[in-house]
Amino acid sequence: MHKDVVQIPMAIAREDDFQVKIVTATNSDVSELESLDSIQLVRVATTASKFLQFIAIIAYLLKNARLIDVLNLYHSGKPTMIYVFIYKFINQKGFCYIKLDLDHVVAVKNESLFEKRKTIPFIFYFLFSEKFKSDVNLFSIESIESLMLLRQKDKIKEDKCILVRNGVSDIEIAVGALKEATKEKLIVQVGRIGTYQKNTELFLDAIPCIFGSEWRAKIVGPISKDFENIADKFFRKNPLARAHVEFVGSVNSREEYYKLLASSRIFCQTSRWEGTPLVIGEAAVCGNLIISTDVSGLEMVRDGRIPGLVVCQDDVKSFREALEKSLNEVESMPTFNCINTELCVAFSWNVIVNSLLIIFRKHFDR
Repeated sequence: MHKDVVQIPMAIAREDDFQVKIVTATNSDVSELESLDSIQLVRVATTASKFLQFIAIIAYLLKNARLIDVLNLYHSGKPTMIYVFIYKFINQKGFCYIKLDLDHVVAVKNESLFEKRKTIPFIFYFLFSEKFKSDVNLFSIESIESLMLLRQKDKIKEDKCILVRNGVSDIEIAVGALKEATKEKLIVQVGRIGTYQKNTELFLDAIPCIFGSEWRAKIVGPISKDFENIADKFFRKNPLARAHVEFVGSVNSREEYYKLLASSRIFCQTSRWEGTPLVIGEAAVCGNLIISTDVSGLEMVRDGRIPGLVVCQDDVKSFREALEKSLNEVESMPTFNCINTELCVAFSWNVIVNSLLIIFRKHFDR
């Protein structure tokens, strides 16, 4: 519900001139979507099989492509390519929009920003990638760095690729939580705890710098089974840790989630890679200073619009030093309790989607 695949259709559905459908073939719980009046949920299958999901969506496109004015897809894998070919073959006047989610560090190493794996025969990639880029009317990408790469490496014209950042869902709840909050000496980290990507170990290695102080840390998110032993070892090794570090688990209520972020002063991200992390915007709107490893989508931290620091990957010393520096800085930053209107606008899905609506309407008005 809180990611782009739902937030973009929801924002578009608020406009009177668009009827929006979300097509799904998954067996996941989508009951929240079923309750939305503004969006029609179309379940073409309820299966865990990726292949059967793929076939069901193809069948839907073959039957309905002529009725779809704007086809919005996500990512650029083989299934997406095939969906685009089918749609544009049947409906040449239709508009195809692809929202890409790419990690800049990984993208720099690749010849192309589009999927190119050993499992894809070279002839397939050679024949179809250029047609795919030609058939798609609009690509968007979440960070300025990756946008430049998309234009340079894949020779996408400027008018066919734009910057569309991820927004903050339920932003009015976040703003309300910040208005009511009392800032505490609290550090928060959010993610899938224990996964290789999120690199929670880096946070645990750096956090002992707060032991013996008034600061506390809360680690939010589902904990992987393998990580439970690492957490136990951390507490045994650091007797003071239990007074300062808490594994909260998942917080499913948006109200409670934003209350937590609104009461904290520092947000830490230790990911090894990201596209554009949703949690950065959420934490920033809630008045947090950001400390993050070097991943995509941090240009607002780098240019100072979001207070914070970016440190090298897997560098415990640098992360700890950034944390120690931030502990002192936030003491003298009372504005963290204030609503940052600029950030609220920057992360509003309504504002973000407006740039897409202008392009959609221009296409059909010409």
